[in-house]
Formats: sequence, structure tokens, C-alpha cells
Amino acid sequence: MPRETRDMVGVDVTDSTIQRAERTVDVIEQMTKGDDQQKVYVERLKESRVELFELIHDVYQIWLAELHHVKSNFIEPRIWKTTLRIYGEQFYDSIDAIVKREESQLRAANFFGTAIIAVNVTLLSAAIVTILMAGFLWYTYAVSIKKPLQHLIENGRLLSLQYPLLKALPDSDEFGKLDALLHLTSQEIAEALARERAVIDNAADLICIVDEDLKFFLVNSFSLKLLGVAPDQLLGTFVNSHASAEQSFLADEFLRNTIGLSDLNVFELRLITASSQTVETRWTCSWSASERKLFCVVHDVTEEKRVEQLKQDFTDMISRDLRSPLISMCSSLRAIENGSTGEIPADAKIAVSRCGKNVNRLLALVDDLLDFQKLKAGKMELVLEPSSIQSIIQDAVELVTETVKNKGVKLILPEGETVLNVDRNKLTQTCVNLISNAVKFSEPGGEVIVDLLTEDGFYSLCVSDCGPGVPEGFAAKIFEPFEQAPSSKAKEGTGLGLAICKLIVEAHGGTISVGDNMHGGKGSTFMVTLQM
Repeated sequence: MPRETRDMVGVDVTDSTIQRAERTVDVIEQMTKGDDQQKVYVERLKESRVELFELIHDVYQIWLAELHHVKSNFIEPRIWKTTLRIYGEQFYDSIDAIVKREESQLRAANFFGTAIIAVNVTLLSAAIVTILMAGFLWYTYAVSIKKPLQHLIENGRLLSLQYPLLKALPDSDEFGKLDALLHLTSQEIAEALARERAVIDNAADLICIVDEDLKFFLVNSFSLKLLGVAPDQLLGTFVNSHASAEQSFLADEFLRNTIGLSDLNVFELRLITASSQTVETRWTCSWSASERKLFCVVHDVTEEKRVEQLKQDFTDMISRDLRSPLISMCSSLRAIENGSTGEIPADAKIAVSRCGKNVNRLLALVDDLLDFQKLKAGKMELVLEPSSIQSIIQDAVELVTETVKNKGVKLILPEGETVLNVDRNKLTQTCVNLISNAVKFSEPGGEVIVDLLTEDGFYSLCVSDCGPGVPEGFAAKIFEPFEQAPSSKAKEGTGLGLAICKLIVEAHGGTISVGDNMHGGKGSTFMVTLQM
């Protein structure tokens, strides 16, 4: 059989051609694998391929038979022509559908590729615009925000250091308004500091700051008046270098003891001026933990000390130069009054008796001064022993019995037995002073009530009178030496009785106070409180 022949429709029907067509269909099937829509067309293509190729093979056999004048039993030409047309159309329709599907997918792929390129271009453009906008915003921030903000920060720092501020920003925006507020604050702080400095410089005390090395760190101008040394000359010098030689170590001790304390420390120190004069000073010091420095106010108490010394000299003079002569006078007058030196007229006896009473008053004053001096100096020792408070009150009443009878005052005393560890003689002296004062200031026929109260481990001895009472604002001063309540009867005492009572009570670790009459009505109540 010839290698290559043609059918009546001009189709290559060699076996190799059919095999190539079958392989092509197989390739198409592999390429469209996984695509459900293409699968339908591929199945139809395979079906039409089988039928079409069988039909072509039959036609080819008929053609061969006719060529060799052989009679065949194949179908009629009319029938296979129709069949060939049907399967041929189906075959090519399937191929056409597959081709169109592939073209559609190719167009879609091209569309998506184009879209991706467009998106990439858009994103790149957006990135470029974003970078340009970021640069513009950074420039705007640097010009309109960062620089003013840095300006404000620097002005805030300068304000905290109390340095001059930078030039004010224009107040057209919020930064300018805030900067104007900083300048206003700086101005007000400067004015407040100037006022404070003026007060400190014009103070009548030396105001200074001492560092941890006990050197002057800051001093006001009063140093020139107090020590004769200018403030700038004091700065950096040790405090003890300006103290007297005998108190140089005390100065260090007092100041070092103040470091770390939360309370004020008050002490006295003797300083030496530039002209080698002595100045008595009282220091009030406070430690600042945050500043690590001592803030001190130094008050000149030289005149105060001089007055105290005058009082002390006066007291010494009275006790030394008056007591002995008074005792001698008292003894002599008593002998004359008793007739030991011979009989005297009645009128002279009355005069001697009156003179003896006045001498006794002077002697009592001297004794009070001596007691006060010893108590004030802490030189009087207490003899503590268990004693009945009611018994002490009774002893005091016996010493003022004559005064009570002459005044016509009724005494109401506490009952029972209360024993405390006290100095019997000193507490008796306290009771005598309190009861005699109550009787003296009470109205004739009135009552003086003595109470003994117990509360929270303390005993309170209360003496209430029905007198005019203690004037408002005088309650604190009434226990000071030589202080007496304004009254027509004030001149009857020495002015030391209540001061001595206060010192005796405080020596026992107690307190003394005065208030309104605890029983109601007019008058006062003096209360002595002692621990059990």
C-alpha cells in the first residue's frame, strides 16, 4: 500500500497522522486536567475522535476496495457521509470550544497581569506620594512644632534654674501663649524672690544656711551688724571658727546633732565678733533632707542674758545680804514683844508686833526667792517618799487656818486615802500656796473646794475658789515669776508663789494649769496633775 494517499475530502488518513491526532488529544486532556468546564469538552472530543477515526478507517477501506475492484460489505456512501459530517462537526466543535476556553483564560491571565501591573504602579505612586507627604510633614513639624517645643523646654529648664529666659515666642498660637505664661511666671517668681530676699536681709536676726561640712553656705546682711563681718566674707568659713574658744567644740556638736533630725533644734552659742567682742546667741536650726543643709536663725540674746544675770545678781544679793539681817531682826523683835528685854508700853508692843509681821513678810519673800532660784537652776533635790495626799492637804490647811477663819471661807476637803511617791514638804508648800490664794481671792462666806480625781493613771489635785477668776489671756502668764492677776488684792503676795508651784510640780514630772471653776459659777480651778 502506498505510504501516503488522500481521501475524497483531502484528509491525510495515514496511520501516522491518526496517531499524531490521538496524541494531540491526549496532550489536550493533560493540559486541561483539573478544569471542570474543559473536562466536558475533552470528553466530547475523545468520543467524537473514536467515532470519527473509525469512520475514516471504514471509508479508507472502501476506497481501497474500489481501487482494486473488490466488493465490500460496508455501509452505503450516503450513510457514512452523514455520519462523517456529524462526528466531524462534533470533533471540531469540541476543539473550537477548548480553544475558545483557552483563549478566554489567556485573556483573563493577560487582564490580571495588566491589573497587577496597574496596581503595582499605583502602589509605587502612592509610596512616592507618601514619602513626599512625610517629608513635607517633617518639615512642617520641624518648623512649626519642634522648634517652638524645644524653645519651651529650654525656657522651662531655665525657669527651674532661675536663669533669664529665651526671647518670647510670638503669641499667635498656643505655643506662644504658653511661652508668654512662662515669662510671666518667671517675672512673678523673680519679684517674689526679691521680696523674700528683702525680708531676709532686713530681718533682725542672722539667717543662714550651713552645709554638711558645717560651713556657711548662705548668709543674710545682718551678719555685718551682729559679727561685724560681711556676708561674702562668712561664706565658706566654718561655724566653729566664729565661736568662742571654750564653745568651739560645742558648736560642732550642736550642729551635727541637728543633722538628720525632723524637729527643730534650739541651742545657745557664744560667738566672737570681728572686734573680739562676745555675743550671746540662740540658734534655731532645721535640717532639710532634700537640700542636705541646715537652715538656721540666729537670735542675739546678749541683752536677754544681761537682764537674766541682773536678776540673778539681785536674787543673790537679797538672799545673801538680807536674809541674815532679817532673821536677826525677827528674833530681836520677838524678844522685845515677849518682854525678854523688859516691859514696854502697850502702844509700843502693838508697833513691835506690826513691825515683826512686816519682817516676817520680808523673810518669806527672801525664802521664796531662794526656793525659786534653786528650783530654776535645778539645784533643789527632791526627797521622794510614799505620802498620803489627803494628809498633805490637811497639813497645808492647818498652816492657813488663821487666814481661813479671818476670811470666813468654808473649806471642803477630799476624803479617803491616796498614796503617791512625792516630796512631802515641797508638795505641802504647793498646797499651801494654792489654798491660800483661793482663800485670799474668794468672797467672804464663800467656799473653797479641794478635789482629788483619778483618770487614766493620773491623779489630779484641784483647788476651786469663788473669786473673780483669771482674766482671759492671762492663764499662761500667771505661772511666770512676779506675775499677778490684775486685782486689788494682788499686792498682798510676792508674785512668786505660783511660779514656785509650777517648778515643784514639774520637778515631780507633773503639770499645773488653771481654768474656769469646775463646779460652775464664778471663780477658777487650779489643777495639779501627777502620775500614779
